[in-house]
Amino acid sequence: MRRPKAFAYCKLAALIILALMLNGCANNLQGDPFEFVMKYGVMYKNELNTHENTFTKDLVMDGVVTTDLTLSEQQMNDIRKQMEQMDIESYRGTNEGNIMEPSSGYQFDIQWEGKPLLVDWRGVFGDDKKAEQMRKLTQLIIGMIESNDAYKKLPAIRGGYE
Repeated sequence: MRRPKAFAYCKLAALIILALMLNGCANNLQGDPFEFVMKYGVMYKNELNTHENTFTKDLVMDGVVTTDLTLSEQQMNDIRKQMEQMDIESYRGTNEGNIMEPSSGYQFDIQWEGKPLLVDWRGVFGDDKKAEQMRKLTQLIIGMIESNDAYKKLPAIRGGYE
């Protein structure tokens, strides 16, 4: 018995749908891209950008300087793990620390689970658990930056803020 052409088209459509579904699953196994921009310091002039693999350092009296700086895959995994442990999504929006002048703090623009996540920590850290977790995250990242050879080649800061 001969099958109608409609059956052949249905079979072809089913194969195409199956292929697309498998491709979607394979893409999801790779995980959503995890990238972030972290700005910190006085007037948020220091900036790590993991998408562009750059770091901008505030030299105070001498302006700013930007260099190529790439974190390793292991470092990025360590940062992501720390963010997961502290439930970074609970920090969404503005978080008030101990405010000081000139303004300083930490700003994160994170690509988190396929969606943008903005976190702003204003001022210095207090003694509560939320502040301690944010302190731990920022110290981890700044330690990675400052131990990087590209950072070590940058000029020293000249001057200071009052």
